[in-house]
Amino acid sequence: MHAYLATILITAFDRFQQMTEQLRLLGQQSIANNRFEVIIVDDSGDQRVGERAVEAVQPEFNIRCFRTGLPREVNGVSVARNIGIREARSPLVISIDDDCLPHRDLVSGHIQFHEGREHCIVLGHRSNIREKLSAPVPIPVTEKKARSEARRSRRGRLSFFDFKTGNISVSREDFLSSGLFDENFAREGEHGWEDIEMGYRMLRMRMVMKFNPDALVYQAPTESEKEKQRFRGGAYLRARERFLRIHPELRPIITDGLSARIRRFYWRRREENCYRPS
Repeated sequence: MHAYLATILITAFDRFQQMTEQLRLLGQQSIANNRFEVIIVDDSGDQRVGERAVEAVQPEFNIRCFRTGLPREVNGVSVARNIGIREARSPLVISIDDDCLPHRDLVSGHIQFHEGREHCIVLGHRSNIREKLSAPVPIPVTEKKARSEARRSRRGRLSFFDFKTGNISVSREDFLSSGLFDENFAREGEHGWEDIEMGYRMLRMRMVMKFNPDALVYQAPTESEKEKQRFRGGAYLRARERFLRIHPELRPIITDGLSARIRRFYWRRREENCYRPS
């Protein structure tokens, strides 16, 4: 018997203000505070961003903080998530980023969607419309990206590119059996792709990914500018190259100039092979 139904895993780096609001909203979940725990793994070096947010809010739910111990200039998110998964005291791990503000039904939405499903990945709803934080369930899917995820989920066509740890849940057992995140992605001057790489391995294990619009977090539109800066600085491209060295079979559909139509067809055939029962 587990003490908690779910573990919310947050990686902390440089968003102190967002984290304080995030922790306050986690204290207002529709599920009782004693039915989930929160683990923060701080990757901010001596800045102690996550730990300072906990000290400022003094949350009334069970919360524990850990550190990656890596220099601030190293993107240690893969290491941070692995620490959190290993330390989790529940059967379900819900991963969100430090810039994600949770809807009051975020935790219950993830838990309920896993009921009756084994080896399932639940992709939550990421919205840049703040008003949706107060929306009652069922939450409408209005954003272009979310509509695409919902449509492809119904068709069984979510791919490893949709494995976004800003709002996703997987059983702790499946995380462990997959081999956890590849910590070779924890490099200075690189960013991203560690979650895509994990998603690829999980789908190859014949896990199934489903989209749940009622498990919602809000991310401010301004956060997308940080992602663009990392892309322009080459951090994403360097991480992508690391991904392709690990999975060279995917190079044709990612880098070799195939048209979008051929690329979709190529991956669809691979997905069909991946999901086909043994």
